[in-house]
Amino acid sequence: MRQVYRPIGVRELLSSDAFIVLLITAVLPACSGGEPAGRNNATFRDAGSIRFDPHGASGGGSNDALSTSFDDSGVGQQGTDTGVGQQSTDADIDPDGAARIVDAGAMDSRIVDAGSPPPDPVVIDFIAEAPHAGWHNNDGAVVWPLARGDERGSCTFDDATLEDGSQQHILFTHPKWVENGFMHAAYTVTVPPASEKPRVEATFGFLGGADRCTNGMTFAVSVKINDKWQYLISATKMPTGALMSASADLSASWLAGQTLVFVISADAGADAGCDWGAWTKARITRSTT
Repeated sequence: MRQVYRPIGVRELLSSDAFIVLLITAVLPACSGGEPAGRNNATFRDAGSIRFDPHGASGGGSNDALSTSFDDSGVGQQGTDTGVGQQSTDADIDPDGAARIVDAGAMDSRIVDAGSPPPDPVVIDFIAEAPHAGWHNNDGAVVWPLARGDERGSCTFDDATLEDGSQQHILFTHPKWVENGFMHAAYTVTVPPASEKPRVEATFGFLGGADRCTNGMTFAVSVKINDKWQYLISATKMPTGALMSASADLSASWLAGQTLVFVISADAGADAGCDWGAWTKARITRSTT
C-alpha cells in the first residue's frame, strides 16, 4: 500500500506533541549546563526555581524544574537552595533564553545582626609591651632586656617571690647602680575618649628580701604634655610586706583622645642597693559598659 501524506496546517503543527518535543529539545541544552547561550546569563535578586513550559507560560510539574541559588551579589549560580534568606521565584523562558520573573512570591528571611564586638578594656599593657618600649637609664638608651645584677640597671621579666610572699610573673626594674640612678620605659599611646572613662592603673613593690638593704625606691607613671612631664602616679615605697596599687583618671581634656608618651619609672634615692622593683600591673584601661 502506498503511504499518503497530507499537509498539516500551522495551528495543528503548533499544538502537536512532536512540536512540543522539538521545542523542549531545542531550549533545554541552551539553558542548562556549560556556558549559557544567547541572553540566558540572567541576573536575579533572589534565589528561585525556573520551570520550562513548552506552551510559553510558567507552570508544569516538578519534573520540569531547574533549581538555582544565588549569592549575595544577586548573580545566579547553579546549586542547592539553603532555605534561609532566599526567595522562591517562578519564571518562564523566552525562546531566546531570557528568563522573565512571573511571581516573586513571599520572602522568608532571617536577619541576624551580631553587632560589633566590645572594645578591649585594656588599651595597653605596659608589662606585656615592655620588650617594645624605649628603655633608658642615666646614661641614655639601653637595649631590652638587661638582666638582674647588671651595673647599668635591669629591665626584664622574672618569676619571683615578692615581698608579700606571693610567687608572680613580673616586670623587674632596677635603677642604674649609682646615687639617684633610674630605669625608665617610654610608650606612645593614644588615650581613649573621655566617654570611655580611661584610667591608668599600676601595682608594684619589691622582691622578697629587699628590706635587708634598700632605703626605698620611687615608682611612677608620668606623661609628657607640652614638653613637660606630669606625674599621674608617684609613690616612694619601702618594703612593707604588701604591694601597693594606685590609679589615675585620664578623662581630662588634655589627656583623653590624645596621642601621648607615657613613662613608667623606677628611681633610686641616695643608694640603689636592693632596689629590686617588681611590677605586677601597669596598664591603661577603658570602660566597656
